[in-house]
Amino acid sequence: MINIYLCDDEPWVRQEIETIIQRQILIHGYDMEIVRSTGNPEELLNLCGQDGGGSIYFLDVELKGSAMDGFELGKKIRALDGGSTIIYITSFANMAFRTFQYHIEAMDYIVKGDGERMRSSIADCLSEVVKRLEAQGKKGERAYYTIRFLDTVRQIPVDEIYYFETSPRAHKVILYASQETIEFPGNLTEIGDELGDSFFRSHRAYLINLNQVKELLLKENALIMKDGSRCLVARNMKSRLLKLLTE
Repeated sequence: MINIYLCDDEPWVRQEIETIIQRQILIHGYDMEIVRSTGNPEELLNLCGQDGGGSIYFLDVELKGSAMDGFELGKKIRALDGGSTIIYITSFANMAFRTFQYHIEAMDYIVKGDGERMRSSIADCLSEVVKRLEAQGKKGERAYYTIRFLDTVRQIPVDEIYYFETSPRAHKVILYASQETIEFPGNLTEIGDELGDSFFRSHRAYLINLNQVKELLLKENALIMKDGSRCLVARNMKSRLLKLLTE
C-alpha cells in the first residue's frame, strides 16, 4: 500500500486534489490510499516516515499561517522519508527552480487553475510511481510482487510474503503475507517461475518463501512458517527442501 499525503492551506484545493486522486485509484485499481489531507505542515511532519516511507506527498508552495513554506516542508520530508515522492501543486508557475535550490528532486510542479491539465498531470504522476515500483522490483532493490485482478493492481513486498496456496476455488491462488491475505487468479507454477529461487514448491498445493520458514517437521511432512502457519511438504520434496534450508 502506498500512502498519500496532501498539504495545502486552501480546503477547496485539497478537496479538488483528493477527488482527482480517488478517481485515479478507482479507475486503475492502484494500491494507494490518502492517509492525511491538511493545511498544517507540522501535522504532516508528525506522520512522515511512520508508515515505513516511500509515500507520495502533494504539497503547496505557499502555506499561509505557517512558519515554513512548501520547499522547506519538502526538505524536511526528504530527510524523514528518503524514498518519498514529492509533487508540488501551486499557483506560482515561475518558482519551480527553487526545488533545485533545496535539493528536493520533486517529481512534478503542477500549476493550479486549469482543472483538466491538473487532472492529467496528477494521473501521470501516480502512473509513474507505479511504474517505478515495478522497475525497482525488477532491479532487485526492494522486490514487489504485482497482482492484477478485476480492476485492481496490488504491489506486495516479496519479503513480506509467507507462502501461496491453491484455493478451493478453481484457477485461484491465495497469497499469505504479513499484512494481508489475498485470493486472485493464478497458478503456483507460473508464480514460482516469476519469483525465482527464494520460493520453493514444497507440495502441489504450496509455494513457500524459503526466507520465511521457521521449522521443518520431517516426520510430519510439514513445515512451520514465521507467522505460525503450517504448510505441507510432499515426501519426495523433503530432502531437497532440507538441503535448501541448511545451505
